[in-house]
Amino acid sequence: MNASSRVCAIILTAMSLLVSGSIGAAEEAETWDGLTRMKAKHMDAVFLLPGADFTGYTAVIIEPVEVALKENWQRDVNRSRMGTRRVTDEQVQKMRTEVAEALPEVFARDFEKAGWTIATEPAPHVLSLQSAVINIDVAAPDTPSAGRVKSYSFDAGSATLALEVRDSQTHQLLGRAVDARRTPGGSASLQWTTSVSNRADFQALFRDWSRILVNGMNELKEGAEPEPQTGK
Repeated sequence: MNASSRVCAIILTAMSLLVSGSIGAAEEAETWDGLTRMKAKHMDAVFLLPGADFTGYTAVIIEPVEVALKENWQRDVNRSRMGTRRVTDEQVQKMRTEVAEALPEVFARDFEKAGWTIATEPAPHVLSLQSAVINIDVAAPDTPSAGRVKSYSFDAGSATLALEVRDSQTHQLLGRAVDARRTPGGSASLQWTTSVSNRADFQALFRDWSRILVNGMNELKEGAEPEPQTGK
């Protein structure tokens, strides 16, 4: 199993735990592969290596992003669609590619704005950031059709971000985080969605995640000491 497949497997395990509600249960140890769960204001779950010192890191390698749609999403969407409105395998792959390209660009821009260097090779001061966007659920995908048919939804959809941070040279695991959320800007009433609006809404979600990530990394870099989460 290569590194990206291993991380994806870890992330999928995390998701199953989050869905079942077992992470954070009072009767369970709040640890994961040597990491301790910390109180998190903006993410569903954050785990850090006890005693890890982030103050010497000034750069980050942004590894390729793993991308996966919600299980059976294509099949479920196509149940109510006919002909050219059906979502094809090629369109699914295009969606996955767009996410895989968009998220690293957002991360890179925000890390650079915050004073970090985007590195390409391991070094003593460099972190390695592996991420995955999984469980992607596009509420009303806009597909080309012979006769224009409008699609409506309350928001563009939802997805889950999972992160793993390691020292780039030693590969020491320093932290993990998982967060599931809907795209921002949802409406109380149905809105017409297009491929353009869906893309913009998911981009906004990526920017939210990036802001949370960079702010959190800056706090750790400045020596902040997160508080462990104990019980409920």
